[in-house]
Amino acid sequence: MDFHIEKINAIKDDRWDKYIMQHPLGTIYHHSCWQDIIRLTYGYEPFYFACVDDNANIRACIPFFYVGSRLTGKRFVSLPFTHFCDPLISSYSEFEQIFNAIQNQQISRQFSFIELRIMNLNTTYYPPDFKIQKLFKIHILNLNKDPEILRATFHKNHIQRGIKKAEKSDINLKKGIDIKDLKEFYKLQLRTRRKHGVPPQPYSFFVNLWKELYPENRMDLLLVEHRHKTIAGIILLKFKNRVCYQYGASDENYLQYRPNHLLMWHAIKNACEEGFEYFDFGKSSIENTGLIEFKNRWGTEEFDIAHLYYPDIHGMQTISRKSIKYKFTNLIWGNAPLALTELGGKLLYKHLG
Repeated sequence: MDFHIEKINAIKDDRWDKYIMQHPLGTIYHHSCWQDIIRLTYGYEPFYFACVDDNANIRACIPFFYVGSRLTGKRFVSLPFTHFCDPLISSYSEFEQIFNAIQNQQISRQFSFIELRIMNLNTTYYPPDFKIQKLFKIHILNLNKDPEILRATFHKNHIQRGIKKAEKSDINLKKGIDIKDLKEFYKLQLRTRRKHGVPPQPYSFFVNLWKELYPENRMDLLLVEHRHKTIAGIILLKFKNRVCYQYGASDENYLQYRPNHLLMWHAIKNACEEGFEYFDFGKSSIENTGLIEFKNRWGTEEFDIAHLYYPDIHGMQTISRKSIKYKFTNLIWGNAPLALTELGGKLLYKHLG
């Protein structure tokens, strides 16, 4: 069947979300709710292209945002602030048509490159002159209807013992139910990002996440308290058959209580009880071997995340994490006052999409 290319308004055209819901690789990042969150927070312009057949049905699609940054490069990204966002295509021809539609924006946008973030990489769908980088891993846990059976498969010394210690400690878990709880999480997020020497997402991003996803039961906020003080928290995204660990934060002064073990265990347990099939532990830099080992000990399966660039990557994103410049930047952020950390996130994070 013949098809043509359409630029879809995913917010107003219900064909888009209908296609995302039925496609096996469709994620919450493809859904129009993510477009709203990113657009409202950062003002990026969406370019959601689809192959549409003669009966007006979507047959393939790739969502993009235009990130017009002089600091990190003017580019089309699929998609900003996602772990991955696979093109929902089944042939080279479909990709080529959508890719041509993006390239037609070159004159008006004067962009430097195109970026794709892919988990299920089938190289036969993409031109050989795309540059491929595999700098991240993702870990997926297959869930069981009985969470206790699953718990018994976790690493005995490093995970099961950590969960038991958390359960015996003077800490308790609570579910975030309002914007006050979100604010508590963000305070921890500022401290955690500073510890890692990187700017935080602006608070407005988390507010937009909450407003868009929480009422639709597509987001959970879990917090751990010690004597009424919030010491750790995670944000989970829930979509179709998968729960995704999206953001986490903790107070390093209370890690001896193993709050992160408690959070992960309850997130997995809840996902099992709610009937989800997969728990996504989120992405990890290949250089963060400690985090990768931690996720492996939960019995997960490990996958590469491929970033594809055309014609090549430009700007600050070319800076290696091992470089002196990158380490110096980490040092500055790691010693900044929290107020400056928050301001820096507001000013700079929009360039990192």
